[in-house]
Amino acid sequence: MIITGPEEQWRNFIDPKLKNYCCIEYAVMGAYWLCHVLGKKPAIVTVYSIRTLPEEYWWSHTVCEAPNLGTYDFHHNIFFPDYYYHQGPITDEQIEKSTQACAWTSVQHYHCIDAYYKYHPKEVRAVEVSQIVHKQTRYFNDC
Repeated sequence: MIITGPEEQWRNFIDPKLKNYCCIEYAVMGAYWLCHVLGKKPAIVTVYSIRTLPEEYWWSHTVCEAPNLGTYDFHHNIFFPDYYYHQGPITDEQIEKSTQACAWTSVQHYHCIDAYYKYHPKEVRAVEVSQIVHKQTRYFNDC
């Protein structure tokens, strides 16, 4: 599902090449967008960060997972349907099913796949988890 984001809050958000923020900042913004797009009922979006052991090199990457949808990488503008980042490395079939994550830019950075998504599970040092829960309030006037 390609999201458009809440346009009124993000109409001045100009970042066509996806270079202004780091992956965790995009993940938090994306979690907000997803919670809005998923509707009025409570929405839960999980932000996962995976850190690896320093064998050859180490890295850390952060994405959003939406239940029953898949993984959103807003830093690279890629949505992986029915793939959940924290459960293991991605397969070529899952990559083929990917689309862009958000509609406000067509730029996608697939160069990240080998480094961040085809990790070896034994090299994972830490998985950090944060959940964002969006609940509709009873106030209707932006207070």
